[in-house]
Amino acid sequence: MERSLVMIRIAASLCFLAVLLGAFGAHWLKPTLEARNLVDVWNKAVLYHFIHAIALFVLALWPTYALVKEAQTGPQFARARMTNTILAAHPGEKQLFVVHYVPGHNLEWEWVYNGPDIDGQQVVWARDLGEEKLGRLLEYYKDRRKWMIDVGAEEVRTRPLGQ
Repeated sequence: MERSLVMIRIAASLCFLAVLLGAFGAHWLKPTLEARNLVDVWNKAVLYHFIHAIALFVLALWPTYALVKEAQTGPQFARARMTNTILAAHPGEKQLFVVHYVPGHNLEWEWVYNGPDIDGQQVVWARDLGEEKLGRLLEYYKDRRKWMIDVGAEEVRTRPLGQ
């Protein structure tokens, strides 16, 4: 199970426990707490428990927020925007995107992935593996419009390939 999901479940359980402890102190334990003059101590302890459970819940959601934000501004957003622009400019045509990683690009951002039926896809993604292999790739996908995608650290450039 994903780590943030486990943390969310733990935080939800701790929030539920805080409510139970509050109800337990307010009803069943109330006479004992009043007799010992500990009602305020109990209430403050339950409040702190609840605040910490909420803090854990927020921390569990934080990675999710960061992933969503990156998806809207990061490489996947740039990849989707570029793909949609090219597909809109060439409707109905199959495309081949050859990705050339420029030195200094972020190694954690992968641009090349395809579905299970690669040849049947409208867009095929491939890495630039050098002149010899590129020539064989272009020959294999001769029925497609071909593009070279230069992925750098800060910018992505698209240019027609072999047209």
